[in-house]
Amino acid sequence: MIRLKINNREIEVPEGTSVMHAARDAGIEIPALCMDNDLEHFTSCMLCLVKDGAGKIFPSCSIKAAQGMIITTEDEEIREARQMALELLLSEHVGDCEAPCQIGCPAHMNIPLMNRLIAKGKWEESLKVVKRDIALPSVLGRICPAPCEGACHRKNVDQPVSICLLKRFVGDESNVHPSPVPPLSGHKVAIIGAGPAGLAAAYYLRLKGIEPTLYDRDNKPGGALRTAISREILPEEALDREINTILSTGVNFHGNVLVDDVSFSKFKHKYDAVVIATGNLDDYTKSFGLHGNPKGLEVDRNSYESSERGVFAIGNVLRSSRLAIRSLGQ
Repeated sequence: MIRLKINNREIEVPEGTSVMHAARDAGIEIPALCMDNDLEHFTSCMLCLVKDGAGKIFPSCSIKAAQGMIITTEDEEIREARQMALELLLSEHVGDCEAPCQIGCPAHMNIPLMNRLIAKGKWEESLKVVKRDIALPSVLGRICPAPCEGACHRKNVDQPVSICLLKRFVGDESNVHPSPVPPLSGHKVAIIGAGPAGLAAAYYLRLKGIEPTLYDRDNKPGGALRTAISREILPEEALDREINTILSTGVNFHGNVLVDDVSFSKFKHKYDAVVIATGNLDDYTKSFGLHGNPKGLEVDRNSYESSERGVFAIGNVLRSSRLAIRSLGQ
């Protein structure tokens, strides 16, 4: 047997025991990421650093306990060395701390949590998770090309999880908003365009206590969801139901309104902010006088604020895209 001291405690362990295991057998925890008793040992994470009696720092997982050793597992120098090791690990870390499906989703929805709640039969809770990031789950579950499924690791085993179908199921299960709607704060926002981007903006603004008003050139909200998608793929009943769920939270809608540069100027004075969600950039949008390029309006990529303070832009007016989920995510 080997006798040594760890943090001034006398410890006796069998010969060949690592310093880390000697400490753990005594109830002294040393942090580590690389210890798995079923695998061959390989020093890698360097988080299990400790100090011997001479002040030398070494990985406790790799050094065997020796007779008369004096070990310290915690002091300022050890903590700094462990922190540096962790920073080096994170600087090149490429592991799946987030599920690849969630990373692949333009709206960054928490897909794994939705799946777990569905598996438990918790439909309302799963709907809350979905609508936290996707305002139209029933619609998107029918039309999204599913970049999340393309990223799913399960496809390497048999086939990807049917995420879009699950999202559609959750949306179809309820046409009632799953969370309380807060009272109005007094702030008001005008949203030009009632397609997927405008509807999502209105929905999340209302959930912040802000009063949103949608303006659209068509008499019904929906934009390209009504005009560019087959009714076989997206039945009108499903589209109307989900849009009405958004409007029922207290979102105002005015149809048959073409917002020109004169009314746009009035909106900027009447409302606390204006959101442009008109779809592809055209002469109609260019008349607003905002900075742009051949692809679309230019905005701050973090806030989506345009070249004019208080005026924001989202969706295809920034860059033409066939992905409604990208517009919803913005």
